[in-house]
Amino acid sequence: MTLAVAAYARVLRGEFQLDDFPSILANQGIKQPAAYLRTVLATLLQGGGRPVTDLTFALNYAAARLDPWSFHATNLAIHLAAAGLAYLFTREVLRLAGAREGAGLAVAVAGLFALHPLQTEAVSYVVQRSEALASAFYLAALLLLLAAERRGWSARGAVAWAAALAVFLLGMGAKVIVATMPAAYLLLTAVVPGPAVRRGLAPWGRRLALLAPFAALDLLLVIRLLRSVEGHADAGFSVPMGPGVSYFLTEWRAVATYLRLLLWPSGQTVDWGIPWSRSLAEPAVLASGAALLGLLAVAALLFLRYRSRDGAGAARARVAAFGIAWFFLVLAPTSSVVPIADALVEHRVYLASWGVLAAAAVGVSALLARLPAGTRGRAGAALA
Repeated sequence: MTLAVAAYARVLRGEFQLDDFPSILANQGIKQPAAYLRTVLATLLQGGGRPVTDLTFALNYAAARLDPWSFHATNLAIHLAAAGLAYLFTREVLRLAGAREGAGLAVAVAGLFALHPLQTEAVSYVVQRSEALASAFYLAALLLLLAAERRGWSARGAVAWAAALAVFLLGMGAKVIVATMPAAYLLLTAVVPGPAVRRGLAPWGRRLALLAPFAALDLLLVIRLLRSVEGHADAGFSVPMGPGVSYFLTEWRAVATYLRLLLWPSGQTVDWGIPWSRSLAEPAVLASGAALLGLLAVAALLFLRYRSRDGAGAARARVAAFGIAWFFLVLAPTSSVVPIADALVEHRVYLASWGVLAAAAVGVSALLARLPAGTRGRAGAALA
């Protein structure tokens, strides 16, 4: 956390940029915080905009008017909270997998999440706090659902479940990426637990019953959101650049670029402006599609080979498979078939990056396990 604060300290005195002007400076709604607070729930249930994110802007305005320092400091605080939740979530995933690694590996993953240069846009660009805020709600909802399942039909379980539903709703009001959270929960509980852990989990019937209200609310809000962007030129199926299939092919290249930036973050920019792809025959589309399909095949192979095995190696393999699948699932709302005028934007990979970082971390952990016990810890710390 200290390193993250040091890394982003110079941003705190930055000015407003680009979309900050219409979303914050020219947004009269946030300049009346009390009145805006009364409309948040209604706006959220109508499925339009990002009312929870706008509410945080209104609170910033109430505290310090349009002083950029207040907005940037809040962005950094949200990022630190998301990194803390990433740590807790990583520990929970490792526990479910039956992995021996715990706090050390979780610290490494959360540290990479907090400090990776690809996160810069979501933290430094004020209006994109929606990404970090929604990500924090996403992780919190998953942790609460896991707690609810663990505590069963009890008062504490009911409280955890109700809190998860409330956090999920708030997350949808921050940014619609939270729509994949119920699917992520099913993916987590299906892929990660080993045979020994799986026997102690709730049966699938109860798990689906826990998720049914989430799925119903999810469907309602997504349908309303898609209706609210009909006719818009920046998002939805009315985007003039081309049909959904063109966007889908373009996203193969975009997602491959995200992976490259996670591996080596060189050439970052706030405005990629990549042209849309029109044909499957384009070499860049074919190469990107083959790379992504290969990565998904690796995830499937790891799961199928190790789903019925116990032991540290099998646990790491299942976590890696889940991490890869997580990356694609979390990107799905913005990087699949619903067109968005900006086909490649770095802040979209903010939460999705956790999956790649977790998969890489357990892969390195498997290599370190081959070293003598005395040097394993020092080598891991040096690599982190």
